[in-house]
Order: sequence, then structure tokens, then C-alpha cells
Amino acid sequence: MSELMLNQIQVLLTKLSEDVERMGDLSTEQVNNLLNMLDGLAAHVLGTKAVVAALVKKYPIDLADAEAWLAENTDVNGASYSDILDAARHLVTGEKPSKDLPIA
Repeated sequence: MSELMLNQIQVLLTKLSEDVERMGDLSTEQVNNLLNMLDGLAAHVLGTKAVVAALVKKYPIDLADAEAWLAENTDVNGASYSDILDAARHLVTGEKPSKDLPIA
């Protein structure tokens, strides 16, 4: 192989290495952005849960009303419906969910 070809291969390998490194940096940045967004979402959900729990204590509601609203406005056959129902039951009655929910 000529020296010119070897030099071209070396240049291409260097460029490839730099591109792979840049992809890794972008991926890390995107993961960090996603985690920051999830932290913000969790903070808002937990804050909202605190407000709703305080309101329910002060102004009790009937669990059947919450269940009826869920039945009308969510997919009762969806995979997460039982988790949603458990979360609503927990807010209204204080009853612990039947399993650990992602955001307690």
C-alpha cells in the first residue's frame, strides 16, 4: 500500500473517531436534558398531588365520582388504567396503592 493511501486511511479513521466521540457527547447531553425534564415533571406532579391531597382533606369527594370521571375520560382497557385508579384511590381515601407506583 502506498504511503498516500495509508495517510488517507489515517485521516478517515481520525475523522471517524472524532465523529463517534461527537455522537457520544450529543447522546450524553440529550440524556441529561431528558433527565432534567423528568425531574421537572416529577416536581410538578408531586406538587400537584400535594395540593389535591390537601383539597380532598378539606373538601372530601366521593371515590365513585373520581372513578366515573376516569371511566369517561381514560382508556379503561389501557395497561396503566389500574395504576391510575390506584393513584386516584390513594388521593381520595389515603389508601396505599396495591403496588409501588412510579411516582408515589
